[in-house]
Amino acid sequence: MKVRDLMAQPVVTIDCREVLADAIDLMRAREIHHLVVTDNGEAIGLLSAHDVARFESKKHVAPEVVQVGEAMSPEPYRVEPDAPLAGVAAEMAACGFGAALVVEHGRLVGVLTVRDCLRMLARLLGPVRGGDHAVA
Repeated sequence: MKVRDLMAQPVVTIDCREVLADAIDLMRAREIHHLVVTDNGEAIGLLSAHDVARFESKKHVAPEVVQVGEAMSPEPYRVEPDAPLAGVAAEMAACGFGAALVVEHGRLVGVLTVRDCLRMLARLLGPVRGGDHAVA
């Protein structure tokens, strides 16, 4: 299985000059936990819900004031769409990456998250006996 088989598309982006409040609203509206941060259309970082919570707790500032570029994780993990999913998932787990940008020929084509990998794992393992946990 390849990364392209599981990556999320289309990519949801936000400009680095937008404020955290806008990023939070976008994440909630799209029901996602990661946004690709751009500067003049180029992917420069990744903002996760965890980044937002960590920044807010450390800085004690209003999300209406702080720019996304201040809270993002710069230089996110990047992979190619034809990379083997097993190797990418192992690297993400070993390094604590919550997501990877999927780049093909220098162009951002998708995002792969830990949640995507866990959904696939749940499908591969089959239904949970004695439980009612569904995989979307």
